[in-house]
Amino acid sequence: MNNLLKMTGIVLLGSTMTMTSCKKKGCTDPNAINYATEAKKDDGSCKYAEGGDNNGNPSTPSAVKAIFLANRNDNKESFTVNSEVTTQLVGAKGTKITIPENAFVNTSGSAVTGNVTVEILEVLDQSSMIWYGLPTMSNGRLLESGGELMVKAYANGQELGLANGVELDIQMPSDNNKPEMTVYYGVETKNEVGDVNWLLGDSLGYDDSISYDSIVYCDTVYVTYNTYDTVTVSGTDSLNNPYTYDSVYVSGSETIMTQDCGNQTQNPDQGYDFDFGDLGWINCDFLYFTGAGSGLDVVTSSEFTGANTEIYLHFSSINGVAELNYSGSNLFETQYDEIPDGTQFTIVAISEIDGTYYSSFTPVTMTNNHSETLTMTATTITDIQNAINNL
Repeated sequence: MNNLLKMTGIVLLGSTMTMTSCKKKGCTDPNAINYATEAKKDDGSCKYAEGGDNNGNPSTPSAVKAIFLANRNDNKESFTVNSEVTTQLVGAKGTKITIPENAFVNTSGSAVTGNVTVEILEVLDQSSMIWYGLPTMSNGRLLESGGELMVKAYANGQELGLANGVELDIQMPSDNNKPEMTVYYGVETKNEVGDVNWLLGDSLGYDDSISYDSIVYCDTVYVTYNTYDTVTVSGTDSLNNPYTYDSVYVSGSETIMTQDCGNQTQNPDQGYDFDFGDLGWINCDFLYFTGAGSGLDVVTSSEFTGANTEIYLHFSSINGVAELNYSGSNLFETQYDEIPDGTQFTIVAISEIDGTYYSSFTPVTMTNNHSETLTMTATTITDIQNAINNL
């Protein structure tokens, strides 16, 4: 009876996290001129030809990118957890996160005890991917996404990491099983604030496998024990799957939280189930275009450049968003020539010049080496958001 089993119930919340681990250090940003493929932990040594200084310090974000960053901050969820017990969290969009006990370490690698602030941001659909400035791109190539997620943790004013060997279990709701899905980790690039490049988990030394399972949401139950008790909890969940577990509690009055799956408050969902061995950004995806195709050129008038304009592709039948690169002379283009003829998408262009916002939403059916000239129209941020949500 000397084992004390504690488990928190499911809590609605939000979170974001980072990592510390004993991995080979170097520049992990593929956009840097000194990118080290063997490096697993960024040591701040990245250098860039443009867009940042030679120490990897990011450039000031444009007004449009600043709005995207503010949108992320405004929509993340946050709450406090006890780092010494296993905790299950459920985000507002249904993502379920299980955090093991004693999971966190500080920047010096020491274990963290007591309360920890956890933040999450769920990015499951194309509109959110655009509105948060989070295209699903891996080294310039389009990914189809099962959902993007940010998880971070903080204590005593420090951003925390995971202890060596600790992984979070992530269950992300989806009604569309894609066996090709695997895990990509998001690397925040240093040459521009807020840019995230998605890299295959296996390439960074992490398990990148995904299964497609049922996600069952349970009630939270508070129970007070006053003596030595062995409690057997059993029943059948809403999928008619039986469950049972025993818990032994020490003498004395103690209020704990546990789960009651016999009284469902939400219907179970299907979703992707995978492990997260880091804190920060994670994404379940697969490379979408792998065959022959061609590139897309988008031309703007002279005042719209890469310094003040963001251009994305919102696909009609793909849960993914591509970003176009600015090549100079008012030309934005894809990095790879791999969009098949007949692919349908909307070119979403957003710009700010001297406090006035402009946008263009242009539907396109891809043709060989397609070129499109945009007409930008003065508008408001509210109208831009409504147009994005209505795509």
